Amino acid sequence: LVWDLLTPSPENCQALLKGAMAWANNAWNKHYEVNQAHSGIIFALLEAFPEPSVSWLDGFEDMATFAWIMGRFDLSEKCELFLYDLCVRTWGALSVQAGNQALRVAAVYHNQGDYAKARPWYEKGLQVQETINPDSMEAYAARQKVARSNGQCGRYEEALVAFERNLAYIQGLLENFQGDEGQLRKLQLHLASSQKYVAQIYTRVGHAAEALPLALEAREFSKTDSLEPSLDIYSLITLVGVCQGLGEYGKALDYAEEALAQTIRYHGENRIDAVLLQEMMGDLLVQQGEFTRAASQYTEALGKREKLFPADWAAMERLEEKITLARNEEPEKLTVFVMWT
Repeated sequence: LVWDLLTPSPENCQALLKGAMAWANNAWNKHYEVNQAHSGIIFALLEAFPEPSVSWLDGFEDMATFAWIMGRFDLSEKCELFLYDLCVRTWGALSVQAGNQALRVAAVYHNQGDYAKARPWYEKGLQVQETINPDSMEAYAARQKVARSNGQCGRYEEALVAFERNLAYIQGLLENFQGDEGQLRKLQLHLASSQKYVAQIYTRVGHAAEALPLALEAREFSKTDSLEPSLDIYSLITLVGVCQGLGEYGKALDYAEEALAQTIRYHGENRIDAVLLQEMMGDLLVQQGEFTRAASQYTEALGKREKLFPADWAAMERLEEKITLARNEEPEKLTVFVMWT
């Protein structure tokens, strides 16, 4: 009788769960060291309650997101997949909830650099949201993700069409805006995101000069946004690519160093973003003829790759080739790495 009454469940551990969920919410914008201090209990809760009821959907999603932010992709993947199935069972496969949850499953894979595994989940989310209502914020968010995936695959024309459509959509909402300051800020955040993505595509197709004003405007908003300060990292990364495309390698390196410092501050050194930034910094150093420093950056990035993502052979081979290139002082053989945010 006592065991039946005291066996842990979400219902008889509500105070504990609500406290952990409140902490996990918006963890992306809290400093890494502070998140680290709370990670043990959140990981334990995800292990203790692998199959929460639908009433706990949002809270467990926050904790699953926290898990991948802190590098526990195994826990996050298990929880996000369960929550997706839960949404399908509760509301159906063609529901807003299932579409949103598909994007969250994709995020687990994307944030460990497994873009191939993330793509079908992003596409699933987009298909659902556009079927329900193509002129909605949910469809906008899903288009952003699929367009980014297209950019990662080199399908720049498809990506640009989607990004420009989303930019026009947000601009239209702002032109006809009627709401409070909180709603306005969210639209401005989406505007900065759309500007950033269009700038990235323009840079990839050789139009960095056209990309620069968009990238600078996006940065101007992100660096002053006190509610989601970590998003400034991605505006900085966009400017790295734009300045690199303009041949302004020193300025690009300054932006990359600032982005890396912020990445470590918010998300720690053992994140895919930190690894990719170090590779970008190596490329910029090669382009400036600083081969010894470049080899050092590549070597550090390779060490983290081997530790964090040992199955990513293609990326490790790419870095090994770049280390040889830098040591042999052969900048003409450099294939510049493209980082998507």
